[in-house]
Amino acid sequence: MFGVITKGEIGNEFGQSTTGLWKSCTSTRSGKTCLKVSCMLKKSNETSFCSKIQAARIFITLACILSGISTICFVIRVLLSEKITGILILAPKALAIPCLLIGCIGVPIGINTCINTIYGMEFNLGNAAIIGIIAVFMNFFGIIAISLIRR
Repeated sequence: MFGVITKGEIGNEFGQSTTGLWKSCTSTRSGKTCLKVSCMLKKSNETSFCSKIQAARIFITLACILSGISTICFVIRVLLSEKITGILILAPKALAIPCLLIGCIGVPIGINTCINTIYGMEFNLGNAAIIGIIAVFMNFFGIIAISLIRR
């Protein structure tokens, strides 16, 4: 869950709510309830919330896929540095830059969308949001490391 943790009055009880891109959970003294954040865009006049949720989901998913492919290509390049030619030489560099850009767009959209669902409660970034921010910084340093590799 890519989320924001909120604390405040929920109904008549003091509780905690976690809002993410795929689920929203509410914890009170009586238990925990989770609901799926369903936001399927069917019409062009859907709310801004649904558009932001879908955009954040797409960007985060693409960033994870590109990052994984880039890492695999990088490991293959390091292990077989003398035997490879062609696309595997350029693939880590070519995939790392779009991955960074997609992550730099998706993470803030996701955090902003989750924060804007909260009204009148104090909030903290959840673990997944912090990991998303760290991942963007790791991508940045990964690009620097990949660009320093010769040949």
